[in-house]
Amino acid sequence: SRYRGGRPEITVVDAAEFGVLFEPSPGCHLSATGFGYRSQGEFIYDHVSRLHVDLGATRRVGVELAGQLQLGEFARLRAHVSTVDGRFVDDGEPIPFAPPLEAGATAMGRTDFGLSGGLEWRAMGQRPLPFGARGGGWNLVNALAQWQWQSWEFSLHVDNLLNTDWDEGVYHYASRFDRDQPVSALPSVHVVAGHPRMVRGGISYRW
Repeated sequence: SRYRGGRPEITVVDAAEFGVLFEPSPGCHLSATGFGYRSQGEFIYDHVSRLHVDLGATRRVGVELAGQLQLGEFARLRAHVSTVDGRFVDDGEPIPFAPPLEAGATAMGRTDFGLSGGLEWRAMGQRPLPFGARGGGWNLVNALAQWQWQSWEFSLHVDNLLNTDWDEGVYHYASRFDRDQPVSALPSVHVVAGHPRMVRGGISYRW
């Protein structure tokens, strides 16, 4: 049946950010950013009512550190890491699905005859889930190679280079996969598997 719970309202979020940028030498950039958010309401899916329920006000406080280093004319390194503490205002419990740690790094290089490429690393920490459960973190490595010749460009992308087993989505709710079993209101962890190694090639021509 159609939901008739009242008139929808826009959730108000107050945010503040501040940061500093430091350049110790040409080609080297370092930055630090602090941030804070306070949301009037946090909506989480409730498997019993089958609705997204407002569980109350939340706040997030975190820091991000980032850096970039240019190695001469043909190579560049980038890295960042961010951490955030997200909790409900009333009871201090962690906010479901809000990862406390995220990081990444890239190393790119190019030659003077049109060949370029690099590696990318991404990682996410364990994620809190509803009802006290936790979802696992993951680490991924991606690769890229490109060659430009006259007006032609050839590219090769390899996602999940190491063919890592990882869970892109993690949820915690009650379900009934086995129809021969009685219905249970107890939640269990469900995952959406991340993609395996994927190889993509591309050819482009400019005129």
